[in-house]
Amino acid sequence: MDEKEMTEAAISGVVSGLLDSMSSAFHGLGSEIKAFLKIGLRDYLAKQASRYSSGKTFLHRSAPIYLYDYYEPLYLVDPLGDIVGTQSVTGLFSSNRCITVIGDAGSGKSTLVKHLFLQTIKEHFAIPVLVELRYVNDFKGDLETYIRSTLFDGEKAANERLFERLLESGKFLFFLDGYDELGERSKHNIAIEIVTLATLYNTNHFVTTSRPYAGIEMLPQFVNFGVAAFTDDQVSSFVRKQIKEEELAGKILKSIEEEKAEEVRSFVSNPLLLSLYILTFRTNSTIPDKKHLFYRRVYDVLFSEHDTLSKLGYERERKTGLTQEQFQDVLERISFLAFFDGRFSFSRDYTYGLLKHVKAALGLAFENADLLDDLKTAIGIWTEDGGEFSFAHRSMQEYFGACFIKGLKDALKQEIYAKINEKLEQRVGLGNFLSLCAEMDTIAYHEFLMLPALQAVDRRVASARERPIAAASLLFESIILDDNLKIEGFIITRAAGVYITILNFDLTSMSNAMICLSHDRRFQQWVIETNSTTAVKFADLSEQKKQEADDILRKDTLAMREIDSFLSQVTHKIDETKQLLQNVDSNNRKFIDMI
Repeated sequence: MDEKEMTEAAISGVVSGLLDSMSSAFHGLGSEIKAFLKIGLRDYLAKQASRYSSGKTFLHRSAPIYLYDYYEPLYLVDPLGDIVGTQSVTGLFSSNRCITVIGDAGSGKSTLVKHLFLQTIKEHFAIPVLVELRYVNDFKGDLETYIRSTLFDGEKAANERLFERLLESGKFLFFLDGYDELGERSKHNIAIEIVTLATLYNTNHFVTTSRPYAGIEMLPQFVNFGVAAFTDDQVSSFVRKQIKEEELAGKILKSIEEEKAEEVRSFVSNPLLLSLYILTFRTNSTIPDKKHLFYRRVYDVLFSEHDTLSKLGYERERKTGLTQEQFQDVLERISFLAFFDGRFSFSRDYTYGLLKHVKAALGLAFENADLLDDLKTAIGIWTEDGGEFSFAHRSMQEYFGACFIKGLKDALKQEIYAKINEKLEQRVGLGNFLSLCAEMDTIAYHEFLMLPALQAVDRRVASARERPIAAASLLFESIILDDNLKIEGFIITRAAGVYITILNFDLTSMSNAMICLSHDRRFQQWVIETNSTTAVKFADLSEQKKQEADDILRKDTLAMREIDSFLSQVTHKIDETKQLLQNVDSNNRKFIDMI
């Protein structure tokens, strides 16, 4: 039996099991609804299984490739630090009904979700429904309506009652992929809707995925799992899956094994960055010591691949006739505007709207359709899915956006970093983008973003120090008013019915982006109300509750130590940043004086 036949058999098993287990729930349902369960559901699962069982990657762009020909099984890290396998859906959900998978850019979250989707069918575990949340941004309706329209292929609301009965049966596993890709206007509402679904239909299972610090970490009922870095064995297995030529795979692995720098070796523990290294190995068999160099190399390889293929007799002209530098100019501006518009996939109309401004700014003339075709076909840096365009990986968009900022004059850099500083209170998921800015534009990044952001934190925390609740409101997530809430990974202080969740801040191990993101944003975006839990903004607490919290914090040595420790670390980081800028100025002055 081949893979397709096995999948079809598994789908039949899921549908038959559902029909058997829900026979009593069919009472009163018409024949049309029963037909959907027997035929429509089977068609839905077959269509989705076909879609997610193959795809293109950076290393396989010419044609879709079967998922398990390139997928390296990931491991997760639970809140206690234990390693959890993902081969079995049943095993993954043996102890938890709702989980959040949190991983950095390129850690393999979306590919993991595709694997879990297919595995859910194979194990007859549930009806899997995968929602790519970026597509909800422009949907006119709530999350439940979007899911229903996906499952019923856009059919009328006559299926609402059936959908409700299916939800009540607890037969679903919902994959909500890419929370960090939601627009800022959508995030708050979607978070509430996720909690509502998980609460009202509490016999179903849920998975959300996100990059770190997108705010999804504080969803009640959801247990947070991190994506574990690749081990040496996984790196070896991954390389050999991508490269079938034994000699070439051996050379790649040898070059990785011989690399001594721990910082550089850590790059290859990320599936995306390891893929970029494999892609560029033929042209340069050394590992760059900076992340942005990976992206530069992959762009060079993607662009030059046309010339390599042409020598083999395969002609694929770039219709626009743009040079590599001109393509980069265009990509930088599209990436910059779309990134700060919260867009990671673009409709044709949206893209054409951006290109109108980009072409005018650069003085270029080309057909918009030709550019899209070049980016998809001749270069392969963009993909198209359901009429939506996006970069082959979102991190490439962040790279080009950071390149745009790097090329600005200092006066404009100061202006844009000031705007970014303002957006830190509204935008999340900026960590990878800001880390690229820190690498590529180190001086301006520290002078115009890091230092002002740190000084703002220092002023606000120091001025609030006399009233602990005010200081806590700048540092901590929220106050939780619920006797039954269990939050993994946090210190919980309780007295007089007030819970304060306290994060263990450690600026020495946190990214530069998180230092900036710490000021006056993290807790304020959440006001989640469900049947079981209410997370309240500090600003919305009654004066009596504020006084109770003040009294608790003053008596809590641990809480006060956390506040003082955070303030001390901020002060140290300010001094460190000032010293960095001073050393750069001093060293540059020496060279200038030599002329």
